[in-house]
Amino acid sequence: EGERVQRGQVLAVLENASLDASYERASAEFDRARVNAKELEELESVGAVSSRELAEAQYTLATARATRDEAEKSQGFTRIVSPIAGTVSARDVRYGEIASSGARSFQVVDLARLRVVVQLPERDLSRVSEGQQVLLTPTYDDAVEVKAEVLRVSPVVDAASGTVRVTIGLSPDEATLRPGQFVSV
Repeated sequence: EGERVQRGQVLAVLENASLDASYERASAEFDRARVNAKELEELESVGAVSSRELAEAQYTLATARATRDEAEKSQGFTRIVSPIAGTVSARDVRYGEIASSGARSFQVVDLARLRVVVQLPERDLSRVSEGQQVLLTPTYDDAVEVKAEVLRVSPVVDAASGTVRVTIGLSPDEATLRPGQFVSV
């Protein structure tokens, strides 16, 4: 946690014997089908086998190639990579644990692109516009004020709450506020 990472950087490698074995098996089948197809091409050129036998061998080769490629891609799912350049803010997997599908392993945040999303009452909608300057104050320290800007105002009012979603962006060099922090807007 706290380490800077680049987009595509490997964060963890999962051990999956089944996927590894599938790839090895598919590679072996592909190699065998390739050798067989090559031999039959040579034999077909001198009339020793029929064109139908060669076609079947080529079909087997194409199928083996597809199976190998699929196994190779599946094997790639054993690597957890960062989807963005940023900072690791949470690591929820540890060496030796069993990883489960759908569970978060890492959280990577881009600290240079912090956003604040607020639900503004519909009655205040006429007083807000894109590009408008905003002051953010951390709830723990009223003396600190951070300048920000309205990036987006949703065109839809939430019928259940009577509020409008407003997205506010902080400048990239802002280091006073942190993700998840409570602020007054």
